[in-house]
Amino acid sequence: MGIEAALLGAAATSATGTAAATAATAGLFGSAGAFSLGTTLGTLGTGLSLFSGLQSMGAGNQQSKQAIEQSKAQAAEIARVSTREAYQEQQNAESVRRQQKLAYLTSGVSLSGSPLLIMEQTRSKGAANAAEIMRSGEASSTAQMQEGRVQASKLKTSGRNEFVSSITGALTKYAD
Repeated sequence: MGIEAALLGAAATSATGTAAATAATAGLFGSAGAFSLGTTLGTLGTGLSLFSGLQSMGAGNQQSKQAIEQSKAQAAEIARVSTREAYQEQQNAESVRRQQKLAYLTSGVSLSGSPLLIMEQTRSKGAANAAEIMRSGEASSTAQMQEGRVQASKLKTSGRNEFVSSITGALTKYAD
């Protein structure tokens, strides 16, 4: 069987005239020698529907990756800011402690007993505040990453749903 017979139907290789023209349409465009534009367009529509579904799924996957990357960047920024704020809080506590020490020394008070306890409380409170700032930053960073994962999952699901919808739509068209 030659290529003409495969593409145009067996009748195309042996027929002549009007019969050949009718047979020429039988291979790719229909069956039994009858030109079926509706069938051909339906098949093309089905293929385009499937292609569109694949494109939607690919776009959903790409948007999912972008959502993850964006959430990572935002989480890193939150961590950076909280680290800076914690460091600043420690510096402020140390500054207050130094001022207390200077005030005690210039007043002639010895740095033992109550003044030493007050300075230690100042340092301890500053360290606790800095630790709380870091914990808050970590919690916000983790929440940002989780939000990104949820958004990515929704985008992937949406793309997958579009693909499945295109398959079911194509099967419905094909069945009709």
